[in-house]
Amino acid sequence: MSDTPESDLLKGPQCRMVYASLANPDAFTRPLAEELLAILEVSQRYNRDTYVGGLLMYVAGHFCQVLEGPCDAVEATYQRISSDPRHGHCKILLREPIERRRYPGLPMALVGVDDEMHPDIQGVVDHEGDLESNEAGQALIALLEARIDPSSLTVPMFLGKK
Repeated sequence: MSDTPESDLLKGPQCRMVYASLANPDAFTRPLAEELLAILEVSQRYNRDTYVGGLLMYVAGHFCQVLEGPCDAVEATYQRISSDPRHGHCKILLREPIERRRYPGLPMALVGVDDEMHPDIQGVVDHEGDLESNEAGQALIALLEARIDPSSLTVPMFLGKK
């Protein structure tokens, strides 16, 4: 755990980042479901220590993720993710300062795994100027949140524990 008290970290500037990346299954070391669970477990452990949180979805070979927390920690998390060989063609869709978190106390939640691309997500992930980047990021947040019941978001639920 960090030596800096949580209250001090949370007083610093907070931000939200949304990105999409193309998954590189050749870099996976186990079947998809096991790989995603491993990513989730490591993310939750790391994010608890750095006070980063958010949502992750895997859809048709793409990772779509919302990160939020202290700006420096969010940037460092994204740099770590974008250099991970399981991710390719990382594209930041939104980067904005925030006053409040949308998912407080949630180190990371896997909100969906789908083999088929949904047209609404495809349009956001592949946008080439139809949407401004921030609009694409906001659209992706809405799409991810539409697939979850925020009242049921608990860390144990996503680790298969009740």
